[in-house]
Amino acid sequence: MIQKMDSLKFKIKEPYDFSFLGEYGKIFKVFDDQDSGNICFGTEKNGERYFVKFAGAKTAEYSGKTIDAVNRLKATVSVYDTLRHKNLIEYIGSKEISSGFAMIFKWANGECMGRMWGSSAFMSPEEFEWGAVLDEITNVYTLGAMAFALFGDYKRDIESWILNRELFAVAAKATSDDRNKRHQSIKELVKEWNDYNV
Repeated sequence: MIQKMDSLKFKIKEPYDFSFLGEYGKIFKVFDDQDSGNICFGTEKNGERYFVKFAGAKTAEYSGKTIDAVNRLKATVSVYDTLRHKNLIEYIGSKEISSGFAMIFKWANGECMGRMWGSSAFMSPEEFEWGAVLDEITNVYTLGAMAFALFGDYKRDIESWILNRELFAVAAKATSDDRNKRHQSIKELVKEWNDYNV
């Protein structure tokens, strides 16, 4: 079905009350084709622009359970809190919205960097398993996938990698399909990354 807000139309499976977005101004852009269960909005208020990523509505392209999308989005908060980079969108904060969850960022002009965190390009194998544990080791995988997006053009081969071989190995370890072979904490991943980031 089609829902309309601030004169913009977007696809959604069921109507949802997005009135909370008014806190961030008027909507000027909607990203409704995410396969992650998230829907994203560009908003503007008093000359400031924001990017709001929300899980909790039944989005058009997602076939999973809404609660799983909410939990995955919540799991990325620690990643954004930990990882700061001039090439990444600036994280402002997050909040519970009824049965959903929103993350708020400063708007960044420019080309979209492919798929968004929380979508399948950054999801660990366990995120596709019903009832699997999603924890800090899951977030390690997300960070490794982000490294490949930033420094390998989303490809996981050494030929596409623009940094040194040691950092490629760190990112490869972080994105191991076997959770036990990954870094066991974000702190461990960051330490190893910094050791080879010369």
